[in-house]
Amino acid sequence: MPKFEDFKFCMSIKGLSDERRDEVWAHRRAEWWARRRLGKSSEDVWEARQDVYSDPLEEKRRQQAAEAAATAVIGTTETGAPSAVPLAA
Repeated sequence: MPKFEDFKFCMSIKGLSDERRDEVWAHRRAEWWARRRLGKSSEDVWEARQDVYSDPLEEKRRQQAAEAAATAVIGTTETGAPSAVPLAA
């Protein structure tokens, strides 16, 4: 258990001089940070999931835009026959 290990460490440095105790404690913290940075973490999951999520509504918007563009290009004449309609600039 990490908390018990921390407690044992604190008890083991209790008899050291203040300067030596600070040095040993700083070394232990540096090792802890090194393990934390080099080991696996929950942040690794987000690096792996960069493009996993796709917005389901985005595909629907693209389809609607394509349909609207197709409708603007091809209109109908008075007789109902399709004709090319110039796009507004």
